[in-house]
Amino acid sequence: MNMAIGYSPFFALWLLTVHAIAVTLLYVTAMPLWIRYVASAITILNLLYHLADDVLRMLPNSWIEISLEGDVATVITRDGRIVSGVVDNMTVVCPYFVQLCIIPSDSFLPVSQIICPDAVSQGVFRELRVHLKYS
Repeated sequence: MNMAIGYSPFFALWLLTVHAIAVTLLYVTAMPLWIRYVASAITILNLLYHLADDVLRMLPNSWIEISLEGDVATVITRDGRIVSGVVDNMTVVCPYFVQLCIIPSDSFLPVSQIICPDAVSQGVFRELRVHLKYS
């Protein structure tokens, strides 16, 4: 099963909402004002990084294509690097998103990617969910 991952407006909106809640919570706490500014700046930089990497797929290590065969996954990144590994049991399959966790063959730590239904075609997303849930 091969699939190309595209841009996801749903995931972008979700990231924006979560980061906006975090910044709002920073401003209702009783911390000094300069700490709130620093923490807000860090939160906004984190948002920009995740938008560039996970939503727009502009960074070199962004996943652009996934191939699944059984429990073996091969990922092609934007810079052409091929990462091959085993699908981890921490993979989450839901109707609204899939968090695909892969343990690369050259690493002990898993890498993961959230895939929303609007990032791929509807049939491919359904096939991905069924493949991950029952294999």
